[in-house]
Amino acid sequence: MSAAVPPEARAVVARNFPAAWVAPAAFAALPQKVSSLLQRIGTLDGVPVVSRGPAGLEALACFQTVEAARDAVQTLHGTDLRTAAEKRTANFQAPNESERFWLQVAAEVGVSVNSTPPPVVLAPGGGASTAAPVNAAGVTLATSSTAGRPIVAVATEGVRKRIKVNGVYLSPLPPSWADSDVKLLASPYGTVEAVKMEKLPDGQTGAYIDYQKDSAASSARGGLDGLSLMGARMRCVMQEEPEPPKPTRQFVIYVDELSMPSRPKVQPKLDDHELFVTDLPRKSQSEDGVRAWASNFGDVDDVMLLRDLDKRNIGKAYVRFRSHGDALKALKGLASSTEGSKQAWWSESERAFRGTRGPYGVDVLRRLAGEGGVRLQEIRQAHG
Repeated sequence: MSAAVPPEARAVVARNFPAAWVAPAAFAALPQKVSSLLQRIGTLDGVPVVSRGPAGLEALACFQTVEAARDAVQTLHGTDLRTAAEKRTANFQAPNESERFWLQVAAEVGVSVNSTPPPVVLAPGGGASTAAPVNAAGVTLATSSTAGRPIVAVATEGVRKRIKVNGVYLSPLPPSWADSDVKLLASPYGTVEAVKMEKLPDGQTGAYIDYQKDSAASSARGGLDGLSLMGARMRCVMQEEPEPPKPTRQFVIYVDELSMPSRPKVQPKLDDHELFVTDLPRKSQSEDGVRAWASNFGDVDDVMLLRDLDKRNIGKAYVRFRSHGDALKALKGLASSTEGSKQAWWSESERAFRGTRGPYGVDVLRRLAGEGGVRLQEIRQAHG
């Protein structure tokens, strides 16, 4: 019987994150950013754990398979993940080694899955500290390195957040305080619409305070933050709330319509039968018309005419010939044609469906969709 695969063999360690990922305002979303990047390669077991190791800030993520971990390292290690703004600031110079994304299999760099340091969360002033307790709402309570008291609620779930402009969060409050006590303290800054109390892990109390006006919340934050109450220094911060879904406009685009400046140059195979054709003749405004026009070059097996959302012909079509020879003859014929500016090339859509059997030897659809379609799910969730 074969030995069980240790978790370190399918886990990876990531370092050298882009500056935009570890900025104070974005640090709380670092596990989700790492997860989104890695899941383009394969499915993960849970959310990556961010910690401060001997080499600095790092993330440990565990894939479901050893192959996915190795594929991730081969694909992502050493890549330049800097934003366009960061590249522009560096005058488009090549990145330093410390700016290249670093990714290795945990087993190969001596990192144990079961002995990782505690997770890191964002602490006051933009620094990082070890993780504090998590409340019932799934919110990590970051703690001050001096007072040891919860001071700011940082959302750690993979939901896009924004500042709630009419709400503040106030803590720590005396355990005996009720809604009426909080309203009495908060009302000098404006009309209070709602107060929601919560118990904190250290026995103290926190309160979510919603004001009628945004300006009142801003005034309360300035007036209550740092106020001493019964021997404790309170912190008042703006609340966060989920971003509303962005309006989206649905449209369909085919892979062959995309610009492909880096399209690999490979020799076509005998099972390349399909062409993508643009700038069709005006008389070919239907599938039958395209079929009749394409039949001048060889036996046509199938035609799919591309249309816009209003079902109008956009002058593009996929034409599948019955043999590779006919398709090649059509390709050469279109290349030498003097009618208009017609263009044609081998169908990338057909090649993608052939996976590793295609001329590239790579499963393109798996790379695009992610293991189990996870990348497509991410896109669907991001756009509501």
